Amino acid sequence: MVKLVLLLTPALMWADSYGPLPGYDGGPQEPADVGGAHPMACASAGCHTANATAGGPINAAGGGVTATFSSGSSYTPGGPAITITVSVSDPVNKRFGFQMTARLDSNLASGQAGDFTAGANQIVLCDSGSPKMPGKSCPSASPIEFIEHDFQSASQVTTTPYTFTWTPPATDIGPVHFYVAGNAVNGNGQADAGDHVYTTSYVLTPGGSTAPVLTSGSVANGATYVAGGLVQGSWAQVKGTGLSGVTRIWGSDDFKGLGNNLPTNLSGVQVKVNNLLAAIYYVDSGQVSFQVPDGISGTASVQVINNNVPSDTVTGVAASSSPGIFPIIVNGTNYPAAVFASDSMFAGDPSAGSVFRKAKAGEAVQLYATGLAIAPAGVVPTGSPGVNGAVTVTVGSAIIQPSFAGLVAVGEFQINFNVPNLPAGSYPISITVNGVSSPATINSNPPGPIMLPIGP
Repeated sequence: MVKLVLLLTPALMWADSYGPLPGYDGGPQEPADVGGAHPMACASAGCHTANATAGGPINAAGGGVTATFSSGSSYTPGGPAITITVSVSDPVNKRFGFQMTARLDSNLASGQAGDFTAGANQIVLCDSGSPKMPGKSCPSASPIEFIEHDFQSASQVTTTPYTFTWTPPATDIGPVHFYVAGNAVNGNGQADAGDHVYTTSYVLTPGGSTAPVLTSGSVANGATYVAGGLVQGSWAQVKGTGLSGVTRIWGSDDFKGLGNNLPTNLSGVQVKVNNLLAAIYYVDSGQVSFQVPDGISGTASVQVINNNVPSDTVTGVAASSSPGIFPIIVNGTNYPAAVFASDSMFAGDPSAGSVFRKAKAGEAVQLYATGLAIAPAGVVPTGSPGVNGAVTVTVGSAIIQPSFAGLVAVGEFQINFNVPNLPAGSYPISITVNGVSSPATINSNPPGPIMLPIGP
């Protein structure tokens, strides 16, 4: 987080009562010209907090901030203005303020979506800090609009709810993300822990959005891409069309405010397995990678929800063990996700890139896989619990007993073994857990085995 250095004079503290500086809405990123990211919103250092270095806490005092939209969860491109009502509640404090922005799903950092019009006791600022002129947009150099409370004296900060309008863009720009922060202050003019800050966010989708469609039989193990093999706490995938308007993996911003929990919503995309929300790692228009929730057994029903629009339902078979080595696919060859302990190079043919080299007989390898056993779901695991039962690694015809096999990350197992003494060549590699083996061929494009090259 970029720190904003403020002189904590009484004048400045009262000025924040009139309205905060731009960039304190609690959004995932803020333009650089307003001081960078302020994930703690108006609980950042120097504003409504007693912490001089970090800020906070937020969403911790028993109140909250909410926004309602007159259009529900959608907007009509080129359509009428939408009335937005922001309300702040708090069990103790009775003076309230807020700040909100609207961002493009395709550019959360600096993509302005639509246009705000202020209501009573409000102002719209551009991210340069200058007020937005009525009927005009913010300049291209500082395009983000921040609508917020605006008072002539701190004694007037008692308003909630706040009502204003947002005019949608003329064309379909995809989902629009609204980030809002609300503060409930004690009115003593001091940056202390008596002021309470809350944040939340909303997504509006273009009216008439088509439902995502899932491909039958595409619910598969997240490493082998083979249908079924859904193990609690391990990775899986589902394919289809219209599953997401963006392509991305989860990032640090997706974990904010979740504590030890994993994100279940990436850019408006959610997955339900037997009606349970699943953690999501990756989304694009044709695929979603998700973690199998706790308690899934037998035949699992999977559904994708894209910005509140649900897909059809497809099924996949759950299992207590379905080991799969994560592949690194280069030029049609499947290499194992394996790292050499001596130099952290990846196992693979050097022709595939400078980070790859061939294995050497006897050296230690760290191999990564999913589905070895049931693991915690929906949370960041602690420790490195080992896998109960017999685990072996097979390279060519050689069967190796690993020195370690255990969970080391979310849905990810590590198997440590030493390369067998085999002639130089490329050998298929697999793992077996309590008699259940990873497949000889994975459903990559094109399908094929996972190969470990061994040098002289």
